[in-house]
This record gives sequence, C-alpha cells and structure tokens, in this order.
Amino acid sequence: MEREKLIILPKLHDCGGKCNGEWFIFYSFRDPVSAKMRRFKEYEGFKDCKSLDEKYAVGKKLCTKFKRKLLGGWNPFDNGSEIFSDSKKSEYDEIVKRNSKYRLDKQCNEIIEILISAVAPATQKTYRRYLQNFLLWTEQKEINHRSPIFITDKHCNDFLVYLSEAKKLGVKQRNEHLSFLKKVFNELRYRKFIIENPWDFCKKMRHVPKIARIYKEHQRKIVTEKISQKHPILFLYITMIYYTFIRPNEVRFLQLKNIDIDRGQITVTGETAKNSKTQTVAMPYQLWELLIKMKLHEYPEDYYLFGIGGTGPGAEQIGKNYFNKKWAKIRETLGFTKEYKLYNFKHTGAYMLAKSGVNIKTLQLQLRHSSLDMVNTYLQSLGVNELDNLIYEFPSM
Repeated sequence: MEREKLIILPKLHDCGGKCNGEWFIFYSFRDPVSAKMRRFKEYEGFKDCKSLDEKYAVGKKLCTKFKRKLLGGWNPFDNGSEIFSDSKKSEYDEIVKRNSKYRLDKQCNEIIEILISAVAPATQKTYRRYLQNFLLWTEQKEINHRSPIFITDKHCNDFLVYLSEAKKLGVKQRNEHLSFLKKVFNELRYRKFIIENPWDFCKKMRHVPKIARIYKEHQRKIVTEKISQKHPILFLYITMIYYTFIRPNEVRFLQLKNIDIDRGQITVTGETAKNSKTQTVAMPYQLWELLIKMKLHEYPEDYYLFGIGGTGPGAEQIGKNYFNKKWAKIRETLGFTKEYKLYNFKHTGAYMLAKSGVNIKTLQLQLRHSSLDMVNTYLQSLGVNELDNLIYEFPSM
C-alpha cells in the first residue's frame, strides 16, 4: 500500500501583489509524532526589499533553496525521516542513483572542453586556471571523487572564502571564479547530472575598480622625444596601442594583411582577439604616417608587423614579453613608476579621445566594446567626468 507523501513543497505568499504586506514562503511537513501535516514559514530577506521585483526574486530563491533541501532529505524536525514513500521516488533519488558513479573532477574536465571551444586562447587559459583552483580545493577537502550532485551551496561559499582568505585573490577574481563555475554547473544541470546549480545561491561581491593610470601630457612628450628616435619599433608598438586601442597581446599577432593602408583600417581577427570576434578599427593619420614610412608593401603580406628580434616585420611574431621587458628598463630611465605599463597607453588614448568630445558610438566602435553601457563603465574606470565642462562653461548669475 502506498504511503502518504510527507511534504508539500514551498510556495510564495505575496500578499496579493502588494509590496507593503508581510511576504513569506511556506511549506508543510508531516509531524513524525502526531502524523499531522505542519506548516512552516520563512521570512528571510523580504524586509530588505524595496520593490515588487526584488521581493519576487527573493521569494523565488527561497522556494528553490528549501525545495532543494527538502528533496535532498532535509527534515525540519531533524529526525532523519524520509521524504517520500517507497513507491514514489523523488527526482533527487533517481538522479543520485543514476549519477553517483560519476566523479566531480572528471565531469568538470569534460565540461570545460565544451566551454573553451568558443573562446579565445587567453580566455581558455583563464578558464583552465579557475577550474584547476576549484579542483585542487576539492581534492584538499577529499570531495573531488564524489558525484557533482553532492556539491552544496556551502561547499561553493567555502571555496569562495578560500579564494579570498587563503589565495588572497581580490573581489574581481573571486567574482570571475563564481561566474565561471556557474557556467560549468549549468552545463551539468543541462546534462541532468544535478538538479539545481548550487552556485546560484552565491552572491557576487561589490567590486569598485581602481582608476586607471593615465600618462600625463609631459610624460607623453618624453616618450615621443626620447623613444621615437632611439627605439623606433617600440615607439610604433606604443603608438599602435595608443591610437587603435588594440590590446598589447593582440598587436603581437597583427599581420601585414590585416593592415589596409589605403582605407586607413586595421582588422583584428577572431582567432587572436580577446572577445573572439573579427572587428575593424580606424587608423588615425598619426599612425598612418608611421606605417607609410615602413614601406610595408615590400614585405610578404603574411609577415607579422612586429617580427621576432624587434627590428621590424618578420615571418615569426615577436615574443610575448619582449616589449614588456624592454619597456620596464626604459621606463626606469625615464623616471616613471612601475604603475605605468604598456597597457596604460590604451587607457590614455581612450581617455584623450573621450575628452576631445568624440561621439560615444564612435568611441565604442574603436574600443570594440559590445555595448554603450560597457563603454560608460570603462570611461568611469578612466576617471572621465562629464561634469568637467561645467567648471568653465556654467552661465553666470
């Protein structure tokens, strides 16, 4: 004979959609002593909400949280009793039975091969590093051999604490680990290795980016005067970054066939771009003049603009750290601090162009950003303040 169900899963009480009422979720569990159903209410998080959307979001999370706990065997009376009768297996029991033989580390390593197939090489390395950090932690905790379904939100939060306290990672990298592992476990959920994603219960920490270091006018003059003659290839590299906003590592992969002198354009291919997209940027006349002097048409078009050895175009691209090491030595002689890196020439170029009053859509295209919101966030990190004009342009009384 089939036994009675022991629970009623959580539901939201939303006060008829009124924001100022007392919201809660409720669920019922059969009392093991009296054999009667008893209702439980949870109010956590609703008082801090300022809008209906926020309250519905909290309600959804609470319902999911307690549903997961109940289906996982949790008992509000804490007596270890089972949730369903023998004749009616829960989805949780079925998935555990089917997938308990699969190891967490093996499944994650298979999933990452899927995720990295559509991203740039640099992002692939980052994903692999994030997964390695997680799997090394699970190995320390001796849970790497367990099934993914046994990973809880507590494990997830413990790992994030480990990143902050033991690994000494900042908020940005902590949040990036969280976003990446959400992707991994979403794929596991899609493949029915887990019921719900435990990382959904973890929150990102607020990240306040530092204002990027911008080269001042006198510093840019020093670079132009002292490097353009003594180190012309390094100066071209700096100029390329400053005027096109192409990232230093992407510049390394530029081939002559990517540079259209006649049209004044440079193409960054998806194979080398950080965002894996093939996009074209403008070549300002200051950069165009430098490239004209190099007589690029005399070289094979498959040559790299910066060939190995740092003397000009070549069949092999320049080494990854060649210009960084060269700049580090020269920077010291110029009296610049270590905070002034080659990447900061990109920030400086974007800052100067934004301050010149260029249309923000044009700036977005040159930056190769996917949205205007992304441009605004970037400009804020550069310290671009639209209120600056008010200092001299505010009408008198």
